[in-house]
Amino acid sequence: METTRLRPALVLALGSALALSACSGDPAAESPAGAGATGTAAPSASASPAGTAAAQPATDDIAAVVAAAEGAVDGSRAWELDWEEGSSEWQVLVVSGDRSTEVRVSSDGTEVLGQGDEDTLDADDRAEIDAAGIGLVEAVDAARAEVEGTVDGAALDEENGTVRWEVDIREGEALRTSDVLVDAASGEVLSVER
Repeated sequence: METTRLRPALVLALGSALALSACSGDPAAESPAGAGATGTAAPSASASPAGTAAAQPATDDIAAVVAAAEGAVDGSRAWELDWEEGSSEWQVLVVSGDRSTEVRVSSDGTEVLGQGDEDTLDADDRAEIDAAGIGLVEAVDAARAEVEGTVDGAALDEENGTVRWEVDIREGEALRTSDVLVDAASGEVLSVER
């Protein structure tokens, strides 16, 4: 009697799996995802109709994105990162000396797409950058150890005398974004705001 009930369920499951694999057409779905530099598997970009932007970046390898941006401006250090959903690119602010430059990096983190104008840092931004003992990539790693998901952005900020990194992480497929606050001096996670 149990065999009779299991057989239709097995046939249905097998048929569903075959139908899904035939409809996929996504070569990435046929091979395992590689691990990024931070030890997490890179999510694939969501399927988009031609001419529209991907909802998620093609990589979650923040170290590669930051390295590309910093490589575009000699002697620079990243201090802000933002995923621009509408344009399907990363925007990274890097600082070199007393100048800040916006660098646009491709969705997969492999190519610098361009640079914006340089701006002079104000005294508050300069003080925050000088007080940061850990960099943007280390802050993202600390935040990811606390909350799993896709990084949407990270920025250096100061509140009540404490300089901290605010890392925005979109959890799973949910629309919810968590703000993970990381002490910029020690790398300790201060709080998670959901």
